[in-house]
Amino acid sequence: MKKFLAFAASMIAAIMMPAEMTPPFYNGSISPAPQQINSQFVNIPVDQNSVSISIGSNPTKSAPIAMSLLQQRLENLKHSNPEKVNIILGLISDPEFKDINLDSGKIQNKPEAYIIKVDHNPGQTTNIYAAGSDNRGVFYAAMTILQLIDQENSTLNIADIVDFPVWQKRFMTDYFLPRKESFPKTFAMWKINGYAWQTAASWHDLDLNTEPVYGSFATTKEALEDFKSFYEQSGGLVDLMLAPRLYGYKDVERFDAANEEHIRQLIEYCRTAAEYHVSHIMLRVDDVLPQIEGKYQFASENEAKKFNSPGEAHGYIMRRLYDALHPDFPNLQLSFCPGPYTIDSHRAEQDPAKTYLHDLAAAMPEEVYIVWTGRDVCTPVITREDTLRYLNLINNHKLYTWHNPDLITNILACPDNLDFYPGYDQVGDSIFFANSEGTGKYRNRPSDLTYNDYLWNPNAYRGSDTYIKNMALQTGVKNTAGYKNMLQMLRDLKKCEDKQLKLKIIANIRELAAEFDDKLDQAWLHQLLEREYANASTPTTTILVPSGPLNIVPDGEFNEEIWQYHAEKFTLNNIDGNRPDEQFRTSGMIYYNRSADTVFLAIECKNPSPETAVQLPRDSRDIMKNDSILMSFIPVEERQCDIAFDSAGNRYDQYHWVLDWDPEWQLAVKNNSDGWCAEAAIPIDAFRQATMPEDDEINPGTAWYFQIVRNIPGSEQLYLSTPTRNDTRDMGRYAKLIFQ
Repeated sequence: MKKFLAFAASMIAAIMMPAEMTPPFYNGSISPAPQQINSQFVNIPVDQNSVSISIGSNPTKSAPIAMSLLQQRLENLKHSNPEKVNIILGLISDPEFKDINLDSGKIQNKPEAYIIKVDHNPGQTTNIYAAGSDNRGVFYAAMTILQLIDQENSTLNIADIVDFPVWQKRFMTDYFLPRKESFPKTFAMWKINGYAWQTAASWHDLDLNTEPVYGSFATTKEALEDFKSFYEQSGGLVDLMLAPRLYGYKDVERFDAANEEHIRQLIEYCRTAAEYHVSHIMLRVDDVLPQIEGKYQFASENEAKKFNSPGEAHGYIMRRLYDALHPDFPNLQLSFCPGPYTIDSHRAEQDPAKTYLHDLAAAMPEEVYIVWTGRDVCTPVITREDTLRYLNLINNHKLYTWHNPDLITNILACPDNLDFYPGYDQVGDSIFFANSEGTGKYRNRPSDLTYNDYLWNPNAYRGSDTYIKNMALQTGVKNTAGYKNMLQMLRDLKKCEDKQLKLKIIANIRELAAEFDDKLDQAWLHQLLEREYANASTPTTTILVPSGPLNIVPDGEFNEEIWQYHAEKFTLNNIDGNRPDEQFRTSGMIYYNRSADTVFLAIECKNPSPETAVQLPRDSRDIMKNDSILMSFIPVEERQCDIAFDSAGNRYDQYHWVLDWDPEWQLAVKNNSDGWCAEAAIPIDAFRQATMPEDDEINPGTAWYFQIVRNIPGSEQLYLSTPTRNDTRDMGRYAKLIFQ
């Protein structure tokens, strides 16, 4: 052991954490919450010289890194009456633990597990046995001890602990590679064992010599080299997933499953990534699966000739990848995120999604995972029933969860109802992809820790309290009760519709938030409060929607009656709230036919020299390049339905990111010498399909949030309700429809 300690000392210098990295602040809690605490905590006074650390006879690669971090934690500790402590760190199979009653059966066959046993001898030497089931378990045992060192009072507050994670592969994600000094060592310190890099680019940009967005590395290759170095030195403390898109938003050549050169390039990229110890590659089509009028599209004519469906083509791509890579990288995991990755939001139990998923699962190897998010795009609760529904659609293929709760870069995102049914961790081989979006940003780390806390020990998860615990561990904030109060006020602010009361809540939050400014990066909070203050200080545009006996006419034909019917007329303004030039005046009216359960809209758009609008397929985003109207309806909080049309009669509809929401609604457009006008008839059932409860009715006094935007090529945008310049989609500035 002495020879190894000398070797470890040399390793420590090379692998030491940068001085600016702050280890967890002591607050008497542990993150993630352990499975078992089997004794009372004992508070042992210590200083930098009273604690010795030794490593077992069969040292893991993580052990010297763990010892280094513990030594850094103990640096400069001073106490008038310190007690001697001996920490023995190693594998539970090491001979040093042979005669110690560690109750090792509790972590037998459990990856990443550890046991801490305290033999406390006041006035003598206290022995602390920290035994792990494997390389990560050894490291995690040390990190728990690290969290329990109180630097402020020079004490070690320790107890007997048995711990292991329920979920084995816990990937936090972002759209860029985190900065070198915070990744991947910091992940390991917090017992997060996976990072997933969602590349925003399409397959055309999968080049290791490109510069990563927002990263501190010159190229992706250099980032992977840095990761590879740590992975090999640490024995694989953190796994890396790459999650590139198969298609992109750019108008570039699509990836073609029938094109052998495309297949070859993709295989080569993935092979190189695997050589850098990337352990998982997820290909995504998710939100960019090509569609025309709700039908999934092939990438090319050749692809259409070779395959029966786009689902079969995508399954073929994954088969080619698996067949090429598995012989050389048997531990590399592959997965695919399809277009219909939910049950209800993508109507997966109806065609074309149903056929797509069936063909996808049938064509790809059984070893490749399919990725889903649950019933909806954001699903905090996953039930056994929903899981069985989706498994039935993919022929009981392997799957795992891409989770999209509101825990995305938002401290309000500590859902107390985050819950998956018991045993769900085994459905996807204990893989979990948390769409935390902000992992690389220091201010968002408490969200990652909260996720990890749940995945490690769901039974101990306490929603907001778990978040606050992790926030305090990371930042050193002590007034956790005040912070919890601030969170509640933010929730109250979000729900409040009384603008005067909103202003009072904002003032109270600002007063309380000032206490935390020196500990937390609260720039996002002050931006939020500024926006909410501006919204609360601005009168809400209100449109009364009368009910009348308007008739629905055939699609494409005008109903002249709508223009004579008496209703409040609205006019669109520019972003400064002023009327535009008369030549671009935009005005309209809204009605509701109760018997037909349909909303009618009539709108007139002046334009003295209109450009000829391009004919487009349904749901093309290019509709916004034409002279067009975009209407945003919010029947239910934060569930926005967008419906757009232009002077050529093109249509676009989208519900909360879901493009294949294609409800039946009618449109008539007429062009004339000084512009164009349009009528739209939208059944309320269209919104029930997307976001409203099926039995929800429009009654007098029903209120929806609503916005209309007119896009004028070569000119400014016009708005029904004036937005803020830095957030034109700010729902707090939307108008309100009041049905009569």
